[in-house]
Amino acid sequence: MVLWIIIVAMAVALATELISFIGMVVVTHSAVRRMTAIKQELAEKLQPSILLTKEIRQSLQPDYEKLLDDSRGIIIIGSGRCRAMRAAWQDASRRTERLRLRFNRESVPTIERLQRERGEVNRGIVEPIRKISTVAMGVRGAAWLLRKVA
Repeated sequence: MVLWIIIVAMAVALATELISFIGMVVVTHSAVRRMTAIKQELAEKLQPSILLTKEIRQSLQPDYEKLLDDSRGIIIIGSGRCRAMRAAWQDASRRTERLRLRFNRESVPTIERLQRERGEVNRGIVEPIRKISTVAMGVRGAAWLLRKVA
């Protein structure tokens, strides 16, 4: 008898699970149906906005290309003018340097200046050679000392 009670209880539990499963399927089906309805409603509401953005994009495309071409032209003209201004600046600098040298007294070659420049050249050549020979003599002396000590 206890076995029959357990079998009946199990059957009731199984029936309850089946009814709850069927209920979940019905609720899911109604949610899917509602979601589909909302999706269609939203698509209908957004359709005019989508069409408007496509029309705006198509109407602005030629203006965008024209603006792009105009900006390229402006950049080319600006770079040409910049090069011309740079060349004019360099020319003016060269002319200023020529005038400065022309009116500078030191640019006129005199005997005193030539002798002074020769002395500077000699000093620029002879003094480094003297320093090198002094260093070489020091290295020779250190090598000799190391040979004597070792």
